[in-house]
Amino acid sequence: MLVLLLILILLIFLWFFRDYIFSLLTFLSLRLEGREPDFPVLNSLRDDLIHERKKKIASLKMILSTWEKGESISTHLNYFKDLTGQLKGILKDQRKNLLTISSDPFLWVRLNHRVSDVMKGLGKIEKNKERISLLKDKLDSFSEFIEKELDRATQKFTFSLNEVIKEAAKIVRTEKDRILKEKGITIEEKYEEIGDRFRLSYKGYKDWQKLISNLIRNGVEAMEAKLLATSHLLQAGVVRVLVEGKGEEVTVVVEDNGVGMDEKTKEYFYKRGFTKGKETGLGLGITEETVEFINRYGAWKVESKINEGTRIEIKINKEKAKEQDLKVEDSKAFVIKLRSRRVIFAIAGILVLVIGSGLYFQFNKYARFWEDWNPEFFEAKDNLLIVKNESKKILWDLRLPAAIILNPISKEPIIKLSDLNRDGKSEVLVGITHTPTATGKVLCYNYRREELWEFPCGEYGIYRIDEEFNTGYFFPLVIESEDIDADSKQEVIISSEHARWFPAQVVVLDDKGNKLSEYWHPGVIECIYCLDFDGDGGKEIILGGINNRIGWKPVISILDPKKASGQAIPYIALKKIEKAKEKWYIVFPHIKKRLPDESKWETFLSSVRKVKVFSRENRIDVELADWRLYFLKLNFEFNSVYLSKGFLNYKKDFPFPYDITEEDKENWKNIEVYKEGVRIR
Repeated sequence: MLVLLLILILLIFLWFFRDYIFSLLTFLSLRLEGREPDFPVLNSLRDDLIHERKKKIASLKMILSTWEKGESISTHLNYFKDLTGQLKGILKDQRKNLLTISSDPFLWVRLNHRVSDVMKGLGKIEKNKERISLLKDKLDSFSEFIEKELDRATQKFTFSLNEVIKEAAKIVRTEKDRILKEKGITIEEKYEEIGDRFRLSYKGYKDWQKLISNLIRNGVEAMEAKLLATSHLLQAGVVRVLVEGKGEEVTVVVEDNGVGMDEKTKEYFYKRGFTKGKETGLGLGITEETVEFINRYGAWKVESKINEGTRIEIKINKEKAKEQDLKVEDSKAFVIKLRSRRVIFAIAGILVLVIGSGLYFQFNKYARFWEDWNPEFFEAKDNLLIVKNESKKILWDLRLPAAIILNPISKEPIIKLSDLNRDGKSEVLVGITHTPTATGKVLCYNYRREELWEFPCGEYGIYRIDEEFNTGYFFPLVIESEDIDADSKQEVIISSEHARWFPAQVVVLDDKGNKLSEYWHPGVIECIYCLDFDGDGGKEIILGGINNRIGWKPVISILDPKKASGQAIPYIALKKIEKAKEKWYIVFPHIKKRLPDESKWETFLSSVRKVKVFSRENRIDVELADWRLYFLKLNFEFNSVYLSKGFLNYKKDFPFPYDITEEDKENWKNIEVYKEGVRIR
């Protein structure tokens, strides 16, 4: 019975990991065969995985864009499925080539799973169109991954000079096949064994291939020109390609028995900028770029006689070659070769370790230390939160239980990324609105999308509004984080606004979401700052907003973090809450203006939006706004130094007075100042 159970477990394991096992077996068989990456492998991969893949990804994105604009999902649905199927087909066809060029035995599986992930995402967007952008990101990620892998593999390839020249001759034979047969022209090749002394990178291979194929091609065209000039050939037309190796020197020769050139042409041949058109029948194809390219690698000479042919000899200089991408060494293209049992057993042990590690990293993606899991950016729409790393790769997305709050002024989501526990990865703090059955909350998630804690905002019945108690429904308006007690961990400061009117609740939480202190304010707190206001070496909490119960006046509250508790003036909370001992509490007057239609001035109730402190200049800058915008400068004794108006904070054609009069400036000097709950001015 136990044996049957183990067999069943093994079969289930094999079924779930069949792709990985198949990929690994293919990888090992290719290594046992000693198969090396070559020109056909690389070219086939680039044709399919670069060119064909780009076409199909572009078509898939075009379909997604039409759906995003409102077109029915059913439109082009079958075409979308067909395109993703074609992508999987390309990967299947290129499986062996992929595993030949890569040191990763699971590369094919990883690519295949990314396409499968796109196909699964298609099913999700049929139910929810908002996931279209996520699917686009997955397609981009798939493309970036392929190009990165191919580029990495290409950099590992090196090619012998003989391989490059053979490929160049093959290209010309294919291109000139008809002419060679009709004219009886042959291309002869002779290669001496030069080993691996001179090997080229992929770029060098392309450059040398272009050079040699051009010389061979023009040798063939020289034979054609001679035939046209004489109407027949006295001897067979031949283009010879030779590679000779002597010691550490290598010479490449391309010669033909075509029309050749006269002494006058040869005299100008080596001069910079010389070139001759093919219509002259010289058959050289030498340009200024060709001369410069050859000179970078060594030296060359040209021998030619009229009606006897041309011989071009290129000598590769060892020292010059080292300065280019031609490697003068005995190294081979990247490949694992198994030559003995000892090596086989050693590699088998390594593979077991690699497979075990691979499976571990596959099922525990956050253990992949080489990937960036730190949240750096976010996107928010309604209740959908998308978190990305520094390279804009999506780490995770999540549907929250309620809509994400937007700042009423900036329209930015109330979200804060901060490394609260100093573990090197940011936590995600997000504010969600209240629902008919629950108050608004601040939720805290780690980089793994795990919810660490939540804080429900507000409390029922703290203040009375006329004859009605305020409800318990609040929503977060500001989230800040700062190490205010110098313990190397970030505290979280949250300002929450009552869903209907007032009050505001300001709480200080530790990095685990535990409440450290609570401050109640009969109005709205719109901005929070943490800085050393008075230069005593400790940080203060600075709050800016409006106090509804002292004439709807704009206020600044400066709190000692150790005493950030109690209630602000005029102390009207119904529950027993101690009076706050603010370091300073500053109350500003209003600029009271009436509209031409005699509307009440209360339409324009100013509130503190921003506060900046310049300690060295003994200056505090305050930005206040109603439908208008004002800038006020104070000194550290809270005396008004300067008042000016900013740009309109509403429609430009909205008819209301906005000039600052002398009376206004005098009125704004009447600033009330409270210290530890006692009015001192």
